[in-house]
Amino acid sequence: MVSRRLIRVAAAATASLFATTVLAAVPAPNAMPSPTPALMSSGRMALTATEASTTPKMSRAAAVDMLLTMAWTMRDIPYRWGGHAPSTGFDCSGLVRYVYEHALGLDLPRRARSQYRMGKHVARGDLKPGDLVFFRTEGRHVSHVGIYLDNGRFLDAPSSGEVVQVDSLDNPYWSRHYVGARRLGDIVKG
Repeated sequence: MVSRRLIRVAAAATASLFATTVLAAVPAPNAMPSPTPALMSSGRMALTATEASTTPKMSRAAAVDMLLTMAWTMRDIPYRWGGHAPSTGFDCSGLVRYVYEHALGLDLPRRARSQYRMGKHVARGDLKPGDLVFFRTEGRHVSHVGIYLDNGRFLDAPSSGEVVQVDSLDNPYWSRHYVGARRLGDIVKG
């Protein structure tokens, strides 16, 4: 059995490796916030559950910066149903779960419907970067999720044969299937 300490050390090493290899190679576009140098220089991208509970919470701006930087690097990774890692591909909830876990150390449920039960409701007109946007694309239940970026744009893993990409809430398809948004504000101040 692998010890929790060993898992924490491995997670920290993975986050550090990610920060130094992937994030350093991907420039943030003008429309996206650039990484905060103080956060990036530490090489630390995620906290363990124990550290998160004993560490003062970071500002919302710093948390959103880390979250969006991580999310932006996932673009162009192929969609894969049930996918939950860059090496295997992502489905929508796998993408959201991976980004929140590796950027902020938050362990979200695996399914979009379960993620929709977290945080607090946000009106469409009050969306902020980092909020989760949800859609009903199949049947009566929430079945799709994305990460809100800005100006009506969100990042998602849409469907088979596509890649993680930026979509618009104004797109007729997404607008018709939009259910609501949630803010996971308990992880950060603000």
